Amino acid sequence: MVWNIIIFKQRLSSTLNRLREAYGITCNLSVEELTSYLEAPSYEDDTLSMAEILGDELLLLHEVAEACILKAQGYAISRNTVISAYPATYGAHLSAMEVELEEATGI
Repeated sequence: MVWNIIIFKQRLSSTLNRLREAYGITCNLSVEELTSYLEAPSYEDDTLSMAEILGDELLLLHEVAEACILKAQGYAISRNTVISAYPATYGAHLSAMEVELEEATGI
């Protein structure tokens, strides 16, 4: 699936609003930062593509939350963040998982 930049920006904006309103997570995350973050190598060799993540509301919420949590901890979001910020990335992943599970269960 090819993503139109306008749709990508809308999805990101909507996700950032949801995180702010429902979970108190705020940040300014750009499309460029998110793209770099999603395309970066990881320590777990994830097999999900960027298109799969962008096409799934919960996965997108998780990844944006993770990036925002890392930004709040002072990390720049880039292709190197996942590896260079470890083990903070693991903590951010667990916190983002809580958000994702809460959203999925409607708690």
